[in-house]
Amino acid sequence: MGWEKFLYQGRPGNEPQRSEHTPGDPSRMSRRDFIKGGIAFAAAGTTLFKLVDYFTSHDPQLSQTAARTEQKKTRDRYQYLGTDHEEEISSILDVINFYKEGPIRFSMDSVIAIKDLYKKRFLAEKGGRMKSFKQAYCEMGRWKYYLEEIFRQEGVPVQFIYLAIPESRFEFRASSPKAAQGPYQFIPKTGRSYGLTINNVIDERNDPLKSARACARLLKDLYKASGDWNLSLAGYNGGFIWEYLKQSKQENIKPSYADFCLFLTTKINRVRNEIMDNNKFYRYELTSQDFVSGDPLKSVGKKTGIDHRFLAKVNNLKPGMKLQPGQKIRVPTSNDWNEKTFHDRIRGFIENLQYPALFMATTELIQEGKAGAQKEPLKLTGIKIGKKIEQVKVGEKKKGKKKSHVVKKVVRDESLYDISKRTGINLTRLMEANPSIKNVHASLSGVEFIHTY
Repeated sequence: MGWEKFLYQGRPGNEPQRSEHTPGDPSRMSRRDFIKGGIAFAAAGTTLFKLVDYFTSHDPQLSQTAARTEQKKTRDRYQYLGTDHEEEISSILDVINFYKEGPIRFSMDSVIAIKDLYKKRFLAEKGGRMKSFKQAYCEMGRWKYYLEEIFRQEGVPVQFIYLAIPESRFEFRASSPKAAQGPYQFIPKTGRSYGLTINNVIDERNDPLKSARACARLLKDLYKASGDWNLSLAGYNGGFIWEYLKQSKQENIKPSYADFCLFLTTKINRVRNEIMDNNKFYRYELTSQDFVSGDPLKSVGKKTGIDHRFLAKVNNLKPGMKLQPGQKIRVPTSNDWNEKTFHDRIRGFIENLQYPALFMATTELIQEGKAGAQKEPLKLTGIKIGKKIEQVKVGEKKKGKKKSHVVKKVVRDESLYDISKRTGINLTRLMEANPSIKNVHASLSGVEFIHTY
């Protein structure tokens, strides 16, 4: 319903102007971020996708040439097949089914079916996800004007401010196991590469306005790289877009979202075929995540249910031998846990293929008036950071039997606590308006101004 509203076909800068009736002047931001996340509009209609950041390495036992040939054959065949229509489902595993006859296909109808499942579950819940969704939407009302203005300034569809709901439930200090943080979930490397300040005092990933501008600029940069909003949004959460764009250029094929979906499902089918065709062993490529615990074999053993000592034996690994990320090891397989192995290896795909359906459910519930009311918008104003003069005892000077302290005057930038005392503004209010500041007593060196309301 109404998904045409989310289909943006113009170039950056073509968004309509905002209304003159505004609650206040938005903050002027100048921060940027690095590629981090992924959502894509479906090219054939009204579906919004976030795609994967998993298996960025080449699939085992298949060369790049073989992979491209396989995808081309599938592409030619699918031209005449149209799309699958998924009936009501109970899980994404009804679509990505290890035992499905024929190739697994994830179509736009599949996403719509999963979206409908999410909406049904949300509406059936009195608490849980529906409650957190309503709370996030309610809280975004305070910042909505500023968020929309930032996205307009960057020439990005304003509806994407709501990426913060599935990303973090609009929690400013939300964090993920992969060290992503803030309402729009950026990892440190990503944030710093786009200019966000991240240190012991300030983490601008937690600032809803600066992270929103980072998100908008990231999406616009991806558009410049792909020439397509669908594909640029697909790159928001994963690196697959770059491999796909490189392949499309090599094949002299115009990139499209439909072809990108085929690119991903081809990978999923190759994983399944490899497991089904190899009854004894399959090749597992170690990732950096396998080394987090210190022992990659134990990590793989935990995933597969195989004793790490047996993994060492079948790979002829002697005590003290070191493994490296990207190295492939042999993992024994059996019919009893082939399906489990499949799901473990495509867990990243499943997680990310569900995300767009969740985002669709979120935005449709908002459109349908099921998200509840929003808080009144804030009217932000700026406070310039001042200087604080302190007298510091740095030593002692002897005068006969008496000792006197040597005092040195030190000039430093104010802290949030200092500003609260100087202005009389409640410290809690200043903390709420400036969530990027982690230490209220630390000098805000390098910061020009803060917000209040």
